[in-house]
Amino acid sequence: MNDDNNTDKNTVTNSTVANNEQEAQVTNKKEVIDSSTEHQPWFMEEPARRTFFKRIAAGGGGALLAGAGSYGLARHSLEGREVTDYPVIDEKLFRPKPQQDTILNFVSSRALNKKYPEREEQYNRLQKKQFEWINGFRDMYRKPWDNSKPGYTQMDRALQKAGWEPLNLAGSRLSANLQPNTPFNTWDQTDVEKDQYQFENKKQASDAIKSAARVFGAVKCGIAKRDKRWDYDPLYDIENEKELSWEDDFPFEPKTVIVMLSSMDY
Repeated sequence: MNDDNNTDKNTVTNSTVANNEQEAQVTNKKEVIDSSTEHQPWFMEEPARRTFFKRIAAGGGGALLAGAGSYGLARHSLEGREVTDYPVIDEKLFRPKPQQDTILNFVSSRALNKKYPEREEQYNRLQKKQFEWINGFRDMYRKPWDNSKPGYTQMDRALQKAGWEPLNLAGSRLSANLQPNTPFNTWDQTDVEKDQYQFENKKQASDAIKSAARVFGAVKCGIAKRDKRWDYDPLYDIENEKELSWEDDFPFEPKTVIVMLSSMDY
C-alpha cells in the first residue's frame, strides 16, 4: 500500500517537473522570438499580435459554427451529383489525333520510323543510349529470360506468352498496337442480319447492351453519342503502311459508342 502511495507521489512529482519544463520551454521560446524580432520592423509588436490572435480566435469560433451549419451541404456534395458539362474542352486544342502519332503505331511501323527519325534521336538523347524502336520493341519478347531477375524469369516469360496467345491464334497480334480491322476486331459487315431486333424502348436496349458487356467480363459499361473529336483521324494501317479514313474506308458511320471497363490484376 505504501509502495502504491509512493508511486502516486512520484508520478505527481514527475508530472509537476514535466509541466515546469514545458513552461520553461515556452518561456525560452518566447524570449527567442522576442529577441529575434527586435530589429525587424515588419514583425507585429506585442499588442498588435494579441489583438490579431484574439480576432483569429473569434473568427475561428464563427467558422466552427458556420462549418457545423454547412455540414449537410458538404455531405450532399460528397455523395456526388450529375455533371452535364464534363469534360471541359478547349475547342482550340481539342481535335482528332492522327493515329500514326501514337507510340504503339510508331514502334510497330518501319515506314513511320523512317519518316520520323527525329523521334528516335530525341529519345536516345534524353535516355543517353542507343535504341532502335522498331527492333527494340520486338526484341523485348525475344531476349532470353533471367531467373535471377524478378519479373524476367522463365515463369514470367511463360505467363507473358500465354497472355498474347489468344491474339496470336486469331491472327490479330497488332490489335494491341491499335491496328484497325484485324480478324479479332473486324470491320466486315457481311454477317449482319438485315432483320434487326426491335427494342421496346431505349432503356431496354441499354440494359441489354450492359448485360452483354458483363457476360464478356466488363465491370463497368457506358453508352454515349459519338464525338468525332475523340477519334483517331486519320487511322493508320500498320500492316499495309497506309492511312485510312472514316468516310472512305470504314463500312458505316458510327453514331454511338460503347465503352467497357475490365479489371486487371497486377
